[in-house]
Amino acid sequence: MAEEIDLFKTPTEPSFFIGQVQSEIFTSPDSFFKVLIVSVEEANFDWHEPEITVTGSFGDLSDDQTYRFEGKIVEHPRYGQQFQATSYHVNRPTSRDGLVDFLSGKQFTGIGKKTAEKIVDKLGTDAINKIIADPHVLDKLKLRKAVKDSLVDNLRANQGMDEIIIGLNDLGFGANLSSAIFDKYGEETLHIINENPYQLAAEIDGISFNRADQVAQKLGIATDDSRRIDAAIIQTLDDLTMETGDTFTTTKPLLQQTIQLLAQGSGGRVSTDLIANQIIELEKNQEISYADEKIYPTALYNAEWQIADHLHRLLTVDQEKLPATTIEKTVTEVADQSGITYDQVQKEAIKTALNSKVMLLTGGPGTGKTTIIKGIVASYAKIHNLSLDVNEYKEKSFPVLLAAPTGRAAKRMSEATDLPASTIHRLLGLNGREMPTDIVDAGIIVITAGANQKPNETRLDLVKKNVNIFKSIIPEITSRNCEGIILVVSNPVDILTEVTLKLSGFPANRVIGSGTVLDTARLKYVLGRHLQVDPRNIHAYIIGEHGDSELAVWSGASVGGIHINHFCELRGHFQHEEAMERLAQEVRDSAYEIIERKGATYYGVAVAVKRIVEAIVKDEHAVLPVSSLMQGEFGLDGLCLSIPTVVGQNGVEKVVDIHLNNEENEKLQASAKALKDILNSLDI
Repeated sequence: MAEEIDLFKTPTEPSFFIGQVQSEIFTSPDSFFKVLIVSVEEANFDWHEPEITVTGSFGDLSDDQTYRFEGKIVEHPRYGQQFQATSYHVNRPTSRDGLVDFLSGKQFTGIGKKTAEKIVDKLGTDAINKIIADPHVLDKLKLRKAVKDSLVDNLRANQGMDEIIIGLNDLGFGANLSSAIFDKYGEETLHIINENPYQLAAEIDGISFNRADQVAQKLGIATDDSRRIDAAIIQTLDDLTMETGDTFTTTKPLLQQTIQLLAQGSGGRVSTDLIANQIIELEKNQEISYADEKIYPTALYNAEWQIADHLHRLLTVDQEKLPATTIEKTVTEVADQSGITYDQVQKEAIKTALNSKVMLLTGGPGTGKTTIIKGIVASYAKIHNLSLDVNEYKEKSFPVLLAAPTGRAAKRMSEATDLPASTIHRLLGLNGREMPTDIVDAGIIVITAGANQKPNETRLDLVKKNVNIFKSIIPEITSRNCEGIILVVSNPVDILTEVTLKLSGFPANRVIGSGTVLDTARLKYVLGRHLQVDPRNIHAYIIGEHGDSELAVWSGASVGGIHINHFCELRGHFQHEEAMERLAQEVRDSAYEIIERKGATYYGVAVAVKRIVEAIVKDEHAVLPVSSLMQGEFGLDGLCLSIPTVVGQNGVEKVVDIHLNNEENEKLQASAKALKDILNSLDI
């Protein structure tokens, strides 16, 4: 049967327009990302304004040059329609008349129409490419040297950088990754990528094997190419060491997982012999290390040797031993002064530490490690006549450094010893703010960054601190051309969801806050406990602000299809108003109670985030009270707050216009006003 052809179907092409740059209104200091105002001289889409805002990755653009921009129109919630450019190039004419007009333009000093005609008649319509490739083609035209130099310089201006940026855009790299790649390779960028795209995975932070493999497929590199196999081996070796926490793996799992990784990208199987041969070659070239039937990433192998070498150096340094009687006396005095009675194991640990250059102290939770640390510090200070009063060290460093892997552990250590303590990474000068750069294919980006909520601090008290944090995060995400969904978890979540929406320019459906999903789960839990019924049979919601002004929608609450009041009476509860207020207050205050006891909330919100992510990934079309942009629902517009919403793979599908009684509607409006007042005070 013949294939049907739709003769009337219009072929699709990318949106494009042609124009000149009028101004640069934003230039990222650490990437190629820019926001431009560009005149519109010609476009293949409906546009009636003389100028348009353009975002994307660009080199140094000239305001007297005409460019062709390709991409798509996007809707920014604050700034309206913008053109998101994925590619651009100088719009050079190809016809004789067009070339004459172009070359006699104002950017080419000293070239009039007659000279331009002479150039085009001599070199043809491919004159520009010929001049760029070999300026000597102009020699026979006998142009003045100044005119010739000006022509060549203008045609070549930024040619190299523009070509690289356009090439990186075509390969799908966003502004920040393009900048990182260009910073690493400079003018050799495209040559290096064409020679071995897998070099990106080895040398550019944030580019994985899979991302480099996508580039390789575009370049036509075979699935059994040795460069591809080498990159897969190294990626697998890194993955295995990360999974196990070891610095090595063995041959069998390395072979098995490398085979799986290579099959993911192409769907084909690479032979075990080829992979085994490349493992041997990598070891010969010292790109991986082999010892005692173990295979190491070379960096980790060298790091282990360096650590061992440093430990050996510390252990072999001459150190005068303290007399055993001095140590015994000091430990006893410290115990008496602190009111602590050390058991024999703790006492031996303190004495060992005081006369050792290096000591490892191990033990499970509650075995007294912190008590021992406090004893070591106090005894050491006493023996060496050191003050432990931090106020005496404003002009110099404190003589004892205490560090722990996490902030919580450092805080506990500081509280137990009454001495300053920090995380290990802070002690080493690492700030931990490096953002993953390879997020262009991310389906969901979950943002939990922000200052912790302190005891007796409302969620709204956090707003200014966390808005500033988001101002540094969101532009980093948008500059990477990610088309996934942003899920905001940081508090105050409704405010930060609105901030994210405005800063990102994402469509409203792609920005979601965790909202009152956790509050609603807590409400169902306390109701289930109150009524002695499974919470899964309860339908009720907390809506509005995730915080002090949130409200429970009692008018629509039900248990097993029966209105909440009726079901309460069936269970012997008749004081509805009193019970509603008490239970809603318990839900509202639960986070503060957890913070008071634990210092922060972790596990409950993690479960809520898991539920939202599941709804998106599995395209469940689930109704969840997430925070999203109100667009006329309940008479509210232009702010984010939590209302039951259908959530699926595209994010927000529809805000559910649930029924509220008059009192609930008034409370919702008050909650919205509280958020609106905060938003109006912010500089976003």
